[in-house]
Amino acid sequence: MKTFILDIDQCLVFASYTQLSELELISKRGYHYLYFRPHLLEFLSYLQKSKYKIIFYTSGKSEYAKWIVSHFNMSCEYLLFTRKFTKRKQTLYGDLFYKSSRNLPIERAKRTYVLDDRIDLWVDNGENFLDISPWNGELNDNELIRIMIKLLKTQPLMR
Repeated sequence: MKTFILDIDQCLVFASYTQLSELELISKRGYHYLYFRPHLLEFLSYLQKSKYKIIFYTSGKSEYAKWIVSHFNMSCEYLLFTRKFTKRKQTLYGDLFYKSSRNLPIERAKRTYVLDDRIDLWVDNGENFLDISPWNGELNDNELIRIMIKLLKTQPLMR
């Protein structure tokens, strides 16, 4: 089984404190306006059709993460891990939350991909990190298409 670990904020979505008229508003909760990164639903559909075990892993709080993931309309089972499964480190600039697949109560996969815009906050345990730039609402972003093409070149879609 192949596993795909996905970060949420600035990787799949942008949650702004102000409404952005040029983007399609997905949802509003309190002071957060939620926007999907371009091609997000296509990307998630590709992962599901390719039979990846999908894990959403964020340093965000649990209720916030559940609110976001509920809008993904997933047709397969997935796991969601939040701040509870990170290691917190206080710095002069604020708290940092370090991620590790070893912190997750999951069966280790032979092949694990990680999509996160902050690879520097990961403890490397042999995962395949896919480089993606942070998304802050740019309209012409094609990063998820680029990732799908890269995956298709290495592993064709399984049916």
